[in-house]
Order: sequence, then structure tokens, then C-alpha cells
Amino acid sequence: KKWLIRRRILTPAFHFSILQQFISTFNEETENLVVTLKSQCQKPFVDINSHISQFTLKTIAETAMGTKLKFDTQKEIAYKQAIFDIGEIFLYRLLRSWLIVPLFNLFSPKYLAEKKTLKILHKFTKDVIAERQKIFQEIVAPAEDEVYVGKMRLAMLDLLLRAKSKEGTIDDDGIREEVDTFMFEGHDTTAVALGFALMLIACHKDVQDRIVQEMGEVLSDLHKKPTYNDLQEMKYMERSIKEVLRLYPSVHFISRKLGEDMTTVSGYYLPKSSVVHIHIYDLHHNPDIYPDPEKFDPDRFLPENLKSRHPFSYLPFSAGPRNCIGQRFAMLELKAAICGILANFVLEPVDTPDSIVLIPDLVLRTKDGIKIRFLPRITTAVIVLIYLVKTIAHYARNYIIVSKLPGPPGKGWLIGNLSYLQTTPETAMGTKLQFNTKKEIEYKQAVFDIGQILLYRLFHPWFVIKAINYFSPKYFEERRVTNTLHKFTKEVIAEREKNFKEIDLPSEEHDVYKGKKRLAMLDLLLSAKKKDGLIDDEGIREEVDTFMFEGHDTTAVALGFALMLLANNRHAQDKIVQEMREVLGDIRKKPSYNELQSMKYLERCIKESLRLYPSVHFITRTLGADLTMHNGAFLPKDTIIVIHIYDIHHDPNTYPDPEKFDPDRFLPENSQNRHPYAYLPFSAGPRNCIGQKFAMLELKAALCAILGNFILEPIDTPESIVVVVDIVLRTKEGIKQHVLHFLKLAQLPGSHVNDIISGNILPLYTSPGFFFVDTVLRITYFPMYELKVVYLIAVNVLSPKDCLILSNSIHMEKSIVYDLLHDRLRTDKYRNIGKYIFLPIRCLTTNMLLQLIGLKWQTRRKFLTSAFHFNILQQVITVFNKESKYVKIDENHSWNKNFDLRNCDGY
Repeated sequence: KKWLIRRRILTPAFHFSILQQFISTFNEETENLVVTLKSQCQKPFVDINSHISQFTLKTIAETAMGTKLKFDTQKEIAYKQAIFDIGEIFLYRLLRSWLIVPLFNLFSPKYLAEKKTLKILHKFTKDVIAERQKIFQEIVAPAEDEVYVGKMRLAMLDLLLRAKSKEGTIDDDGIREEVDTFMFEGHDTTAVALGFALMLIACHKDVQDRIVQEMGEVLSDLHKKPTYNDLQEMKYMERSIKEVLRLYPSVHFISRKLGEDMTTVSGYYLPKSSVVHIHIYDLHHNPDIYPDPEKFDPDRFLPENLKSRHPFSYLPFSAGPRNCIGQRFAMLELKAAICGILANFVLEPVDTPDSIVLIPDLVLRTKDGIKIRFLPRITTAVIVLIYLVKTIAHYARNYIIVSKLPGPPGKGWLIGNLSYLQTTPETAMGTKLQFNTKKEIEYKQAVFDIGQILLYRLFHPWFVIKAINYFSPKYFEERRVTNTLHKFTKEVIAEREKNFKEIDLPSEEHDVYKGKKRLAMLDLLLSAKKKDGLIDDEGIREEVDTFMFEGHDTTAVALGFALMLLANNRHAQDKIVQEMREVLGDIRKKPSYNELQSMKYLERCIKESLRLYPSVHFITRTLGADLTMHNGAFLPKDTIIVIHIYDIHHDPNTYPDPEKFDPDRFLPENSQNRHPYAYLPFSAGPRNCIGQKFAMLELKAALCAILGNFILEPIDTPESIVVVVDIVLRTKEGIKQHVLHFLKLAQLPGSHVNDIISGNILPLYTSPGFFFVDTVLRITYFPMYELKVVYLIAVNVLSPKDCLILSNSIHMEKSIVYDLLHDRLRTDKYRNIGKYIFLPIRCLTTNMLLQLIGLKWQTRRKFLTSAFHFNILQQVITVFNKESKYVKIDENHSWNKNFDLRNCDGY
């Protein structure tokens, strides 16, 4: 009962509103600690124990006791020493169990020293209480959520004094006991944790760099003092601290006295009054719970890694009703201190986990302190200079290696051989599409404008460097166009979010429906934000931008080429119509999911069309490690690998007579001996196209609707079209068909439109490509050749055997080619990070699925995959069929007129 009363008195002192007010004290004392460390950093190393102990003691005194300590008086110095002395005396008695009995302790050789030390501690505590009591004013008892009187913050000591004066629930000795407890619990344990944290961060440079990167993302300026919300956002730092406390729990054991007989889960009977010791250190190092337990791995505390772990397998703050009342306080204090230190210093190890010797004490300590080397963190300008020198040296080494590969000639190091490879005309993007509102017209124009701007930057490679791009004649136009695109996308999301609030979300991972209502991809993104916190608003916008392009422009291009090939190959067109009759009965019937799946010849025709004209005609990866290719060529880490899908698909060694349209290439018996990476219209490996089944169904549905109503005759042919440079495969003048109404049947019902085939209603993502390889280069330099562009080290890969890098998780990072999409997709959050402007485009903005790597990519890919579940795909067939019915001709239109498939509306 006594414990319960005191716990209730003190709990409001750690209310989250109070904790927010403590941040200013944490920052102030951190700044003092940094000043102290700066005065010591010229030494070979610093023993940090005394410095951080002083920091945590001053912090707890000011926040919990309302008292400032200066440590420049004899009294405070003596108190600090007494804290360490009493720990040694406690250990002495603990290891000599007979001295635990008070009577026997009277004869201990340390009895008098213990009395003297306790007198110093108690006198200091009484002075603190007396000083605070002088300025203490009667305050109204706070209700459960009331933690202020006016704007005054209630210190823990104020709550104790109030409980004594108004309620009589605690006396002077009780107050002193609680103050003694909190001065120790709130100081020594945190100091120990901070010491071990700094040692481990110094020993793991990758962790240190990630923490500093996270600080940069959250604070923008590393030297900014973090707020409560800033500290709460630093999730990686929090995981790092949790892992420190796993390896080195400040309180390494706890014990309880049984209040009644009990039988443990493991089957042992323990009688009442048994003392049960829980060895937290051993629990935290159990390899059955924590594989490779001595390894420092902050990602053990990712949400997905915590699910299967027992909640009582991690006890740095104890657990149950008697858990640490100040654990949130401690976490915030540790974060604030680490922020301040890492903003000013680079830590280098002196002591390591292998060199330190742990000693038994009430808290976990090391025998000889913890020594660390503190290097002042240099200015951003110097960092950039060092980075550039390091980058130049790195690329110079790689350049020498890769330059040994054959390749076409260049025009100097700045231009490279890029202009030589640009053998086709630049894209014409002046297609006029009809929209209903000014906003949509502006958006359509912005899509085309951004494509031209990115193409301009690509073929003037010095403008790929962000700092130089600020001086580009197109820079301000690029900002204006990007703002238009982002505004439109945000409005689409906002409109959907209004309706989304009325939808009950799926309760289980595999529940992709709610009742009969399917969840769109955007719904899944909003669900991931609302329920799981796996994505924020900017992440949603990036994914919507990405999927509106990936799911629209590539499919529209594929449909255009497929129609051209069917018009030029009447026998294939007739076989498809025959297959439709066999499957549907009535060729104008709307096909179901299963019926579309049954149309095998139609699928082979689409596959052959994508072989001849892959919508995405090249993909790239950046090597995550050194690699020896199939032909023996050595490529160093960070080399850009460009896989030219168009050329692989036209290799006569893989596809005899490659320019011929032959759907039977994809009969099972003809595919068996073909290398699995010889056909890559949807990429391959873990980063393959998430929506490839969706695209195939959409193409089938569209072709069924068109061929169910029209006969196609060719105007443009494969020989007459001119393919142009773009991120997707396009033709310079569109694709024109000569169309006959099928059997001259009545026109389809529906609204009036002028265009026969619905296509690019919103070409939402037409960013230009990097380069296009002429067939001559493939023949001359097969299986790969070097590409020279400014600072890039890149090779063009032409052999399916070397395309196996797509399946290797080490090489999953996409190359700088995709970084040209940053200004199209990046968030405002990262637009003005000054310290990164001198780096090549790749920096902090790879936040969409298209470019994400590692765990973020896995997490986002996982929840987006549900949008393409086969049950969902069955439902979207109704959408395909509904949109396909708008394939209609003007009633006054001549049946014999030619149609440009670019000028389509409604699909």
C-alpha cells in the first residue's frame, strides 16, 4: 500500500507534457557536456565516465528536484565521490553475505566508512530538499492529467512536498528516501547507459553514420537543438539505444520475494518468501532469443523483428507494475545527449567490447572506465571537399578498370560517348489531349514539359550535378513544372482520403477485400499510413506518382505497338478472333478473369509484341560489390550496369530471325531451352514489375474489345516507324491504323468520342531515357561495352547470362539514371538540403518503391503487393471492360480514315 501511494504521487512527474518541458534542460546540459569534451578532445582519448556522470546528475537535479548543481563547490564534489564509494561498499557487503545482517555489519572493516559516506549523501539530499522547500508554494493537487500550475512545471520534489503538506501521505524521511532513490536511479543508470552507447557507436561507424544521417533528415541542421517531437522521430537512434541496453543493461539483475507459493512455467515449485533473481544480462544474451547475441544490431528492434519475441525477453527497465517509472525520461535524455555529441564530434574507438572488463556492482560498470577518441566534426564545406576528393579517387580507380572494356569512341571526358549513342531523334512530345478542366490541361502539359527538361539535363550531363543545375537555363521552369505535378497528385490523394475515411480497413494481412468492396492501391497506402505507420504523406505521394506512370504509360505504349503488329499480321489477328469465339462464344461479350486467362494465343501475341517493342527498353543497377561477369570482365563496386532489353530481345542467337513477328516463340516447347533472362519486358529478380499480371490482363481486355468490333489494317509498319529516345519506347510520329468496322455492325452504345482507340488519356510519367543502343553496337561489342559520361562508370550489358545480376540482392540498388526522376518524385522535405547540393543527384531522396533499397523497399513492396493479389485482379476486369466500351467512332466518321493511336481519349 505504501508503494502504491508513493507511485501515485510521483507518476504525474513523468507525464508526457512534463517530459516535453524537460527537453530544454537536456539540451542545456548537453551543451555544457559538449563544451567540456571540446576542452578534452585534443588528448589521445577521453575517459568519459566522470564527464557523463556529472551531466546526468546535474540533469536529474534540475528536472526532478528543481535544483541547479554547479560542481564547483567542495560539497558537490564530495557528494559525487560518495555515490561511487557507496557502490563499492554495497558490493563489499553483498559479496560477504553475513554482512547483510545489520548486527554483523557493525563489525565490518568498512562500517565506519559506510556511515561517513551515508552522512555525506543524506546531508546533501536534506540540503536540496530544504532549499526547494523555501521557494515551494502551495499548489493545487493535480488531477490525473493535470501536470502544471499555470505555466509552472511540477518537479518531482514539488509533488512530494505537496503530498506532505496537504495530504500527509509522506513524511520528511519518506521524502528523503525518494529523493535519494531518484538521484541515484535517474543519474547513475543513465550515465552507465550513455557510456556504453558512446563506446558502441564509436566501434560501429555504419551505425554512427546512420544516426547522423537521421539527425540531418529530422533537424536539417545538425547543430539545431532538438525538440520533443524531433527526438521522437529519431527511430533508428532509438533502436540503437535499445540495442545498447540489451547488450549492457544498466541494472543487470532484479529480484522479487514471492508473496505466495507458486509453480513456475518450467514446472518448478517455489514456496512463499522465496527470493527470485532475474538476471537481465543473461536473458539479453540468450542466443535462442537473440541470435548471435554479442553482435550490435539495432535492427533487432524493428517492429517486424519484435513480433515473435516474448515481451519479457527484454527488461532494461524491468517490467510489470514495478517497472521503471522514468524510462521515457531516460530515453529522451539519452537521445538528447547523443544528438549533441554526434553533432559536434566524430567518435573513434579506444576501448571496445572485447577490451573492457565488466565488474559486479548495483549497476553494470567497467573496471577501468570507458575511453573514446573525440574528433571535432568539421564544417559542411570541408566535408563536401573531402567527399569530392574521395569520390574522384574512387571513380578514377574504377574508370581505369572499366576503360579496358571495348566501346564506341567519345568526345572527351565531359561529354563521353553519350552523343554518339544518341543515334535516334529526340522525342516529340507535343501531343494534344482533350481534358475537361484547366487544371488537368496544365497537368498534362507539365508531364510533357518535365520529360523534355529531364532529357535536356541528361544529354547535358554537367546538369546532372545538382549544384550546377541551379545555373541551368531550364532550372526555374523545372521547379514550376514540378510544383504543378506535385499539386495535382496531392489533390488526387486528398480527394481519395476523404472517401477512404468511410472505409473499414482489412483486419488481416491476406484480407484484400472488405465485403464486396475492393481496396485500391491508394487505399492500401492510406491504410499503411493510418494503421501501421509504415509510410507518411510524402511517401504516399511518391508511390502514387510512380504507379500512375508505371501503370499507365508503359501499358499504353505496349498496346500501341501490339495493335500495329496485329494490323501488319492479319493471320495473327484472325487467330485471336477465332480464339475469342472459342472462349467467349459471342466475341462482343465482356470477358471474365478466367476467360482472359484461357486466351493463350492472345497472350503469346502480347509477349511477342513486348519482345519486339519492350515498353521499358533498358534497366540499370549499381553494383553493390565487385563482380566478375560471365565473359571474365572484372567490374568494381559502384559500376553502373545498363541492361539493354531491346537489344537482348533482338539477339539472333537467342531469337532466330529476330525482326519477325512470331507468337509461337512463346509456346512452352520453344521456351524451354531459352535462358530465363533472355526475355525481360517486366525486368526480373526481386525488383521485377509488381504490376505485370495487371498489365497483361489490361492488354488482353483492351485487345478483346477492339478486335471484337474492328478489323485493323496497317498504315504504319515496323519498317516505317522511327523509334525515339525516351524512358519508354516511343515512335516519333505516333502509330496510325486503317480501321474497318467489324462486319459493319451497328456502332457500340456510349458517349460521343472522336478517337477509335482509347490510349494515352493521361501520359502521367513520360521521363526521357538515358541512351538508346544501335544494333551495330550490339553486334560490334557483344556481350558488353563501356559507357563514358562525366564521372559515371557504366557498362552496357547485352548478354542474358550477365543479366542474372538482377536476381542478386547485393546489386538491387538502381543507378543514377533513375535519379533524374528525383525532381519529378521527390518530396519538398528534401528540396533544400544545402549540405548535399554538391553531390551527384543521388542523395537522400530515393523514397519511392521505384528507387528504395533494403528494408524500406521490402516493407513497401510487401504491403503494395496486396493491390495485385489475384482476387483483386479478378475484380478489376470490370474496370477494363467498362473502359474498353468507349472504343467508339464518330457516327459521321469515314470507315476508311487513318487514325493516330496517340490521339486517344478515355482509356
